[in-house]
Amino acid sequence: MEVGGLPLARGLPPPGHKPSKKEAKLMQQKLEKLARINIHLQALFSAVECGHLEKAKTILESTDADVNSLNADLLSPLDIAVLSNNRSMAKMLITFGARDGNQFPSSEKLGSHLRQILCEAEMRLQELGGLLDEPLVGLNTRASFSSMLSGGSSSSMTGCAGGDTEKQAVAWGRKAKILKRLVLGFTQARPPDVPALVAVDITAKQTVVVRLSEPTCPDSAVTTKFLVQWSTRPDFTIVSGQEELTDMSNLRCQVELTQGRRYYFRACCGNLKGYGAFKVSTPSSVVPSTWREIEQKDPRFCESNLHLDKLIEEVKQLRPSTEMLESSGPQRRAQRKKTTIKQLFTAASKFQKHLKRGIHLACILYHEDKVLVTNEEFLPVIEIDETFPGCINSDLHWLMRVACTWDDTKCLKSVMDEHTSSTLHFRNKLLLAALQMQSSLCLQDLGQLYYKPLRDSQGTVVISTVNYVKSPKSVSVLNSRWLPMNKVFKKTILSEDSNISDVLMASIQDQINYHQVSGLKLSRGLYLAYLKMQSSVDMIHLVVSAKTPNMLPHCKVRDNPHVSAEEWEYLKQQHLPDVLDNATELQRNFLELVTSAAKRLFNYMDINNEEANSHRLYDAEIIELAEDVSFMVVCPQAEFSCAVPGQREILLQRGDLISLPIQVFEMIHMNTYQIRILQKYSKLSCLLELDSAMASHLHREAFSNSELAVAKERLNKLQELQNKLESIWKSVRWLADVITFSRDKNVGNVCMRYILEKEIGLCTNSPKRNLLQIPPPKVVKTSPGRGSWPGPGGSNVTPPTNLVNEFSKSEQQLNINSGSTRYLNVCSDLNSRKNSESFSTNEYFSQMVPSRSEDVLFSVPSCSNTSRPHALSHLKAYGGSMISVNTLNDSFNSLSSDSDCQQRKSRMVPSKSMANVKGHFTGSHNEDRNVLFLKVDRGSHKNSLSKSLTNIGSSDLEPYPDSPNCPVVFPEIFNLPSDDPEPYAKDNYDILQIYAAYETGLVIGTSLKVYVTPRTTAREVVNVVVRQLNMAVILKGKKGPIYNRDMLKNFCLVAIIGARERCLRDDFKPLLLQNPWKLGRLYVRRKHDVLAALDHSSKLDRIEAAGRVDPI
Repeated sequence: MEVGGLPLARGLPPPGHKPSKKEAKLMQQKLEKLARINIHLQALFSAVECGHLEKAKTILESTDADVNSLNADLLSPLDIAVLSNNRSMAKMLITFGARDGNQFPSSEKLGSHLRQILCEAEMRLQELGGLLDEPLVGLNTRASFSSMLSGGSSSSMTGCAGGDTEKQAVAWGRKAKILKRLVLGFTQARPPDVPALVAVDITAKQTVVVRLSEPTCPDSAVTTKFLVQWSTRPDFTIVSGQEELTDMSNLRCQVELTQGRRYYFRACCGNLKGYGAFKVSTPSSVVPSTWREIEQKDPRFCESNLHLDKLIEEVKQLRPSTEMLESSGPQRRAQRKKTTIKQLFTAASKFQKHLKRGIHLACILYHEDKVLVTNEEFLPVIEIDETFPGCINSDLHWLMRVACTWDDTKCLKSVMDEHTSSTLHFRNKLLLAALQMQSSLCLQDLGQLYYKPLRDSQGTVVISTVNYVKSPKSVSVLNSRWLPMNKVFKKTILSEDSNISDVLMASIQDQINYHQVSGLKLSRGLYLAYLKMQSSVDMIHLVVSAKTPNMLPHCKVRDNPHVSAEEWEYLKQQHLPDVLDNATELQRNFLELVTSAAKRLFNYMDINNEEANSHRLYDAEIIELAEDVSFMVVCPQAEFSCAVPGQREILLQRGDLISLPIQVFEMIHMNTYQIRILQKYSKLSCLLELDSAMASHLHREAFSNSELAVAKERLNKLQELQNKLESIWKSVRWLADVITFSRDKNVGNVCMRYILEKEIGLCTNSPKRNLLQIPPPKVVKTSPGRGSWPGPGGSNVTPPTNLVNEFSKSEQQLNINSGSTRYLNVCSDLNSRKNSESFSTNEYFSQMVPSRSEDVLFSVPSCSNTSRPHALSHLKAYGGSMISVNTLNDSFNSLSSDSDCQQRKSRMVPSKSMANVKGHFTGSHNEDRNVLFLKVDRGSHKNSLSKSLTNIGSSDLEPYPDSPNCPVVFPEIFNLPSDDPEPYAKDNYDILQIYAAYETGLVIGTSLKVYVTPRTTAREVVNVVVRQLNMAVILKGKKGPIYNRDMLKNFCLVAIIGARERCLRDDFKPLLLQNPWKLGRLYVRRKHDVLAALDHSSKLDRIEAAGRVDPI
């Protein structure tokens, strides 16, 4: 008997063998297990055949049934679910790791196999005298055929109960009906659509990862596998390799390729019917490489561990009896001492509550929501000394190195006792206090030192350590107990004359928070960090985030931490003028991600655009902290890289930023990402410093020539070892190189101005992901006739370069390839006018939409399965107003109000004036080149503008005099992600009313209604509001100010509720506002005019109270 195509007798002894009692017992257990598995598999196939989703899920969750087993017909559960067109069942099985049966080399073989076993079932049914449509043969009333037949499809039915002919007929009838349904499903099945995502990432110098996702179309067939192909040719005439992915739980394909060679990728979805159409990857081609090919730098951390191990062996030869160097791996586990009565009194006498003048060591141990305190409800504190040096920073940093390996404290103390120099007296006291704390708490690991010592007005100092205790039983509780944190925090109320005890208790929460966040690692990815320093009298501090003190302030660039040579070289060439035109798709995408991250980083650091442009990118290397975390660094100008004492820095006054000494930052940073290197370095540095001090002391005391020679030889050897250690430590200190770069005025060609001001995607095939900004319009000449006939009198006219004929549907299909080049001509035409006197005006209007707002330019993914950069998306006409300008005392219509939706016949006026610009969107019905049309009505307008406005450069919008209409065609702005195919579909956008709180030239209370999506940012809303109000001022003939594009950065979006204001970041999405802010009003104001929005809100409230506000 077989279940799932596997013999049940596998693993059992041969028939002729007589088993022993033990073997018989084991054989009986195996048979029972196989019987249980057999029952579970039958139940699983029965549930899948009958479509019982919950039953099948329960079987897989509660039993050991193999989801990839085969039944007697060589079909897996997933095969049956796909052939039954049961999508939900197939998806559920895939989540449990189900795969295709793969028992047939092609889909044709599978189809012939299904038809063959169906014919055999029908013949067997006829032999038994059964009918296929017999009412007894129900599919859902009884168990499926898989649970009743365990043999092959042509085997006899002797296994049926009693051999009854009627029961056999029912069983074969049920099987014939199931097989008929599967054959019908196979006939109707089709391969899946193209994948929704085929993205290629270079993850190493010879490794490429292809990320895939299933089609999002609900009508697509079920995807059970993927096929990835790569080639060195873009047309894939020669396929270099391919890989089939059948594990749907991990849609990532890792490929090892030749370094430095360009490869093209494509992928398709498949199922048991076969594979669908291929989709080219994004980017379409990559070159496996690494940025190290350009910089010629070795990894910082790979060789350091080996060098430190060699150095430890050399130190062992010099000190063969040193216990500190015996274990360089994990910390040695100290044996816990037995608690005795003597310990109760000796430990209690060491802890102090009323701290007198001097320096003390405190230990904060916490477990979950409890803190360890003494019986007097005070932290364990031990006095270090009554006197201490005026500057203890160097000693504190030395103690931080000791804290990396608390197990070696006793050994280090014994080495220090051999040296009686007064220079090490204070450090000896520090070690003695640490040993007393370890002995009192019966705990070796005292934790991490807090980054700053606590002081009071009387000069008392406390150095504290913080650690999380996994098991409270590991700490002695004879003279201490665990107290809930809320009770500890409630008792800490500081006043002006608070002593060090109150200061210490009040800082418990801050110290615990610091300890928790200073050990967190960044998630996988590439980051952009910001370097800012502050100098004091005796040290230099770094500005870091309070939430991530072990890392510079940063923003994430992308999830892939690896940077290829192609990307790095392109980023370093941004100061070159023609670098954008020669960029590949991979390079443009990388620059766009870096630009976006830089803008978010500068916004977080409160750096305006002018200051941001003067910053520099550290272009010497990509700093790789670990295999999955790397980052780049942005530095200010050399003059502003370090704030001097007395200089007021806004960054240092923010509560979410703190300043750490460089040594402290390096310790917690290395402890997070390279703990082994730090532990080895700390051991060696502490030991070599003591030995060097002792050798120097002996060298000074040497009297005879022999003693002097021996002391000098030992001193030279120790100095040589110290130099090696410092050389290794310098190689891993990336921060020192970055600080050197930031202080040098003559290095760094990559100014951030070149990166921030790049127009990514403007004149390339890489569309910019921005809903609210549109490229210069492309003008299409239309005619009332069909086809390419230019209309009356149009045959002898040569159109300008920025006008193209409108073709019929069939001609558009033949003229697809020229679409993208026309957009490039328009862009180059605009760029050629930058040196003209009227460029600023022309450029401003080229960025402005002469009808509905820029924030509602729709874009929907193309219906075609093949990816075409030039293909545009189809959109049904929308009848409502996209942006409407409302005023309190004026009935000025919106730029595209609802009344403008009706098409009107008007006489063409060959004028360049912008005073009569109105329009609406209409959708083209062309399937292959669906574009968005903005119809321009150039009828007469009652109000004429001044001459300066009449002659505004609009040559890009000027139509032929013989053309009745001039549709302005906008190319596709961006490809929408697959998970959001209709960004402006119902329930996927909202309407926000934005008020203007700045000088607009219009009446007080002017507002706009803007359609926004959940992805729309505050900066995009601000740009649209200012531009549209500029247009409103021009159309109304007002004398108000006109704000150009360079002035948009001076505006911000704020939320007002009552007398409270919240300024929104540029990258904040207004639809994410929470209560109570989303119940208030949104204003656009000047950044420096902080009270403007509040004043306008109060004025508007008074006007509304007086009843003089027109309905908006």
